[in-house]
Amino acid sequence: MMTDDELLEFLERTMRSIIALRRTKSLDYSDPHDAFSGLRRVAQDMEMSEEKTLLTFMAKHWDTIRQYVIRSDGRHSEEIEGRINDMILYLILLKAVLQR
Repeated sequence: MMTDDELLEFLERTMRSIIALRRTKSLDYSDPHDAFSGLRRVAQDMEMSEEKTLLTFMAKHWDTIRQYVIRSDGRHSEEIEGRINDMILYLILLKAVLQR
């Protein structure tokens, strides 16, 4: 069981983790002056829209999450937590792309 306050704290910790994840990944994938430069390059290389490129990135994580839930024996996995955080980040990036 989790109280509302505990859930809010969990949400805050999760969002801090996702922000840290974005900071780390942006060093590898994007230009500081263009947050979507890496996404744009991949989309152009694959001849897809940025939105479809993000969906492709999300699909591999979704499949792993789905398999974990279907086959889970109830044990917690740090690996799956990372995949969930990646998925949340991709959804936020998709939202940002749609807002531009």
